[in-house]
Order: sequence, then structure tokens, then C-alpha cells
Amino acid sequence: MRLRCAPLAPGGDDLPLVDDSGAIAARLWRGRLRWRCADGALDLIVLALSEAALPDHEPTEPVAGAIARVLLALRAQSHAIGPTLSLLVAPAATLGADAIRLADGIRLFAIDSDEDEACWDAALACGMPVYGVRGMCVLDVARADGTSALLALGLGGFTCGDLELVELIEDRAGTRWRVAGADADAAVATVIVRGGFEAARIPGASGAWQDRGDEGSVRVVVRAPGGSCWTQPRFVAPRPAGHASGATHAC
Repeated sequence: MRLRCAPLAPGGDDLPLVDDSGAIAARLWRGRLRWRCADGALDLIVLALSEAALPDHEPTEPVAGAIARVLLALRAQSHAIGPTLSLLVAPAATLGADAIRLADGIRLFAIDSDEDEACWDAALACGMPVYGVRGMCVLDVARADGTSALLALGLGGFTCGDLELVELIEDRAGTRWRVAGADADAAVATVIVRGGFEAARIPGASGAWQDRGDEGSVRVVVRAPGGSCWTQPRFVAPRPAGHASGATHAC
């Protein structure tokens, strides 16, 4: 089943999780820190099952120190409030691609610009398991509850944007997707691998990517006249010697 949420939408500390019928199936707590640190601004969203106690602002510390202190405070509460996730808003303005490894421990990045997307790819190239958030997040969940939603967000079991795929199948061999709607045939999917490199462009309402084994990570951006959708990265392990390489093709 699917749940939908918009972690970056304006609002208070309540994040509704909406099911396929449009009803609110569950809610997450959402806290936001907007701090001016010694070397820049930090905008961080915390998602949890219940309210977390966030640390006080310390303006003399650097951004990296503030991030580490927030993550430490959340870990200390995990036995009481359960799992939490941190979402870094404006990663390019906060740290930039060259210093993005200092965000280690943050699991979600807001992707609002090409520069933010470059930070995301830089983090993935470092082996950081980070997932992108933009617009509406469509979560694949086992149950319509907050715990399942946090699990999906924390493990990359979701797509995001303003275009919803009607099919997304990911396995050890590759990825397949399908778009529906009047302009589906005009859709173009871009396959992005380690370092932000464009490995392929696949036009049409459906497509597939078969892993070669040397990609490091694979994610897909599907753009159509009606909107765009970002899939989450899959980390690809090298294939054993002698294994045949995959190929890119349209379905």
C-alpha cells in the first residue's frame, strides 16, 4: 500500500500521512530547527512518532557541530520516543558538495535545486545512505502507520516530486518504471549513477535500466509535461568477474 506526505510543506509540528482514499491514516511529529551558526545557517527538520526534545541553539558552534549535537540528542532519546529521521533543508547552501560528508548521520536531503541535487550525488559517492525529498513523497509501506512510514523514509522506500509513477519495480538486477496519463508518452527518464553522471536517457511511458555492476548507485528522474518524479538511489555492488554486463533499453 501507499502513503503520501509532504515533509517540506508549510505547517506546524503535525505531518499527516494520507492513504489512497485521501484519508489521514496516521501522523508523524515534525520539529524544525532554523539556527544561525558560527559559519552559516542550519535548517533541519526532525521526524518522529512523538515529540522529541530538541537541543537549544548555540550560535558559537559551526554547522557541522550543530548537526552532530542534534543527532546525538536524538539518539539519546530513541529508547523513549522510538526512531527519528533528520531532513537537511538546503544542503548546498548549508555545506556544499565539498563538505557534505559532514552531514553523515542525516538520512534525508531536501532537493530544491540543481546544487542540492549535486550535494546529494556527492553524499552518495561517499557511500552515505541519503534519500532525496521534494514535493510529495509517495511511500511504499506494509501498514498504514507512522512506524512503517518512518521505515520507508529511512530506507528509501519512496518516490518524490509532483508526478506519481504507477509502477516502480526495483530488484538486484535493475529498475523498471511506468508513467500513466495523457502525456505519459512524452515522458523522459534520466538514469543517474555515481558522481551525478547521466548514464542514459530513456523516452516513453515505460522504461528499464539493467545494472552493469559498476554504477555505485542508480537513481532515476522521470520528467513529463505534467511534472517530475525522483526515485531513490539503489546501491549497486560490483558484479563478479566474467558476469555479463547489463544494457539500457526502453520497454
